[in-house]
Amino acid sequence: MHQLKTKLSLIVALVGIFVLLFMVTNYQPPLTTINQLTTNQLGKQITLAGTITNIHDYQNFQILTIKDKTGTIDLLVNQKTAFKENQTIEVSGTLTQYKNRLQLTVDTLISR
Repeated sequence: MHQLKTKLSLIVALVGIFVLLFMVTNYQPPLTTINQLTTNQLGKQITLAGTITNIHDYQNFQILTIKDKTGTIDLLVNQKTAFKENQTIEVSGTLTQYKNRLQLTVDTLISR
Protein backbone atom coordinates (compact mmCIF):
# COMPACT_ATOMS: atom_id res chain seq x y z
CA MET A 1 0.00 0.00 0.00
CA HIS A 2 2.86 2.37 0.87
CA GLN A 3 4.53 1.71 -2.50
CA LEU A 4 1.28 2.53 -4.32
CA LYS A 5 0.99 5.88 -2.51
CA THR A 6 4.63 6.69 -3.32
CA LYS A 7 4.17 5.85 -7.02
CA LEU A 8 0.94 7.85 -7.18
CA SER A 9 2.63 10.86 -5.52
CA LEU A 10 5.50 10.65 -7.97
CA ILE A 11 3.13 10.52 -10.96
CA VAL A 12 1.13 13.51 -9.70
CA ALA A 13 4.34 15.49 -9.12
CA LEU A 14 5.64 14.70 -12.62
CA VAL A 15 2.34 15.68 -14.22
CA GLY A 16 2.46 18.96 -12.28
CA ILE A 17 6.01 19.66 -13.47
CA PHE A 18 5.03 19.00 -17.09
CA VAL A 19 2.00 21.28 -16.80
CA LEU A 20 4.21 24.07 -15.38
CA LEU A 21 6.80 23.60 -18.13
CA PHE A 22 4.07 23.75 -20.77
CA MET A 23 2.63 26.93 -19.28
CA VAL A 24 6.01 28.66 -19.02
CA THR A 25 7.03 27.86 -22.61
CA ASN A 26 3.65 28.70 -24.14
CA TYR A 27 2.58 31.72 -22.09
CA GLN A 28 2.62 34.95 -24.05
CA PRO A 29 2.44 38.09 -21.93
CA PRO A 30 -0.18 40.49 -23.23
CA LEU A 31 0.98 43.19 -25.64
CA THR A 32 1.18 46.66 -24.16
CA THR A 33 0.83 49.84 -26.21
CA ILE A 34 3.57 52.41 -25.74
CA ASN A 35 1.21 55.06 -24.36
CA GLN A 36 0.23 52.68 -21.52
CA LEU A 37 3.79 52.67 -20.11
CA THR A 38 4.42 54.62 -16.90
CA THR A 39 7.20 54.95 -14.35
CA ASN A 40 5.08 52.75 -12.05
CA GLN A 41 6.07 49.85 -14.31
CA LEU A 42 9.85 50.39 -14.01
CA GLY A 43 11.59 47.05 -13.51
CA LYS A 44 8.62 45.07 -14.82
CA GLN A 45 8.57 42.71 -17.81
CA ILE A 46 6.83 44.35 -20.79
CA THR A 47 5.94 43.06 -24.28
CA LEU A 48 5.48 45.53 -27.14
CA ALA A 49 4.97 45.35 -30.88
CA GLY A 50 5.94 48.08 -33.31
CA THR A 51 7.86 49.23 -36.34
CA ILE A 52 11.54 50.16 -36.19
CA THR A 53 11.94 53.83 -37.08
CA ASN A 54 15.59 54.38 -36.17
CA ILE A 55 18.71 52.33 -35.41
CA HIS A 56 21.81 53.64 -33.60
CA ASP A 57 24.78 51.27 -33.71
CA TYR A 58 27.39 51.34 -30.97
CA GLN A 59 30.41 49.11 -30.39
CA ASN A 60 28.66 46.45 -28.26
CA PHE A 61 24.98 47.34 -28.42
CA GLN A 62 22.21 49.00 -30.42
CA ILE A 63 19.46 51.46 -29.64
CA LEU A 64 16.37 50.76 -31.75
CA THR A 65 13.46 53.18 -31.76
CA ILE A 66 10.07 51.64 -32.40
CA LYS A 67 6.66 53.15 -32.87
CA ASP A 68 3.17 51.82 -32.57
CA LYS A 69 -0.10 53.66 -33.16
CA THR A 70 0.24 55.35 -29.73
CA GLY A 71 3.87 56.53 -29.50
CA THR A 72 7.57 55.74 -29.67
CA ILE A 73 10.12 54.18 -27.33
CA ASP A 74 13.83 53.33 -27.42
CA LEU A 75 14.98 49.73 -27.04
CA LEU A 76 18.39 48.92 -25.56
CA VAL A 77 19.66 45.77 -27.31
CA ASN A 78 22.83 44.39 -25.70
CA GLN A 79 24.09 42.90 -28.97
CA LYS A 80 24.15 43.74 -32.66
CA THR A 81 21.08 42.67 -34.63
CA ALA A 82 20.28 42.32 -38.31
CA PHE A 83 16.99 44.19 -38.01
CA LYS A 84 16.32 47.06 -40.41
CA GLU A 85 14.27 50.24 -40.31
CA ASN A 86 10.57 49.80 -41.19
CA GLN A 87 10.66 46.19 -39.95
CA THR A 88 7.81 45.18 -37.64
CA ILE A 89 8.94 43.43 -34.45
CA GLU A 90 7.70 42.07 -31.16
CA VAL A 91 9.93 42.72 -28.17
CA SER A 92 9.94 41.69 -24.51
CA GLY A 93 12.14 43.18 -21.85
CA THR A 94 12.43 45.19 -18.67
CA LEU A 95 11.13 48.73 -18.53
CA THR A 96 13.90 51.12 -17.51
CA GLN A 97 14.55 54.84 -17.57
CA TYR A 98 17.45 56.76 -19.12
CA LYS A 99 17.75 60.55 -18.97
CA ASN A 100 14.13 60.81 -17.74
CA ARG A 101 12.82 58.81 -20.74
CA LEU A 102 11.34 55.35 -20.57
CA GLN A 103 13.15 52.65 -22.52
CA LEU A 104 13.00 48.89 -22.75
CA THR A 105 16.06 46.75 -22.02
CA VAL A 106 15.50 43.88 -24.44
CA ASP A 107 15.38 40.20 -23.48
CA THR A 108 13.79 38.81 -26.67
CA LEU A 109 13.25 40.39 -30.05
CA ILE A 110 11.48 38.72 -32.97
CA SER A 111 10.30 39.74 -36.41
CA ARG A 112 6.52 39.77 -36.92
